[in-house]
Amino acid sequence: MNNLAIFSLLFDFIIFDMGAGASEDGMRFIMAADECFVVATPEPTAIMDAYSMIKHIIKNKFDMPIYMIMNQVRTTRSGKQACSEFKQVVHRFLGIEPVQFALLPSDQLVHKAVMQQCPYTLLNERAPVSKAMEKMAEAYLSREFDRDTSQEVSFYRKTKKNG
Repeated sequence: MNNLAIFSLLFDFIIFDMGAGASEDGMRFIMAADECFVVATPEPTAIMDAYSMIKHIIKNKFDMPIYMIMNQVRTTRSGKQACSEFKQVVHRFLGIEPVQFALLPSDQLVHKAVMQQCPYTLLNERAPVSKAMEKMAEAYLSREFDRDTSQEVSFYRKTKKNG
């Protein structure tokens, strides 16, 4: 049994940070997932990358639930505006509507955490970005209890079917 199969048995959630762009292996993981979180910043190139990724995903799996996380937003208003505009473009040209899931504020703590190789939520749990991350996790988990997982095929098996 490989590590992915073991992780699938040990953990309720496995999160892969795929970065911008998509390799063949990366797309296999995405296609095996039950849902996809697309994270973008409000800059034009990041928005284009997010749009391209969603286009690639729905070309292969039209019914994939897609959640939009706007990262490094300067204000809640500007983040909501960026998400709204992005959703309109995706809906108009791709025929789907990603769920606006969360806004993560721009915070110098993130840079500090990267440099220290430590999760920012551990460096300062009261920081705005830490509170936003906690709120996002709670929002996701609160709806998870309604899901019927009895008929789901394991993530590990899906990666094997798609590979």
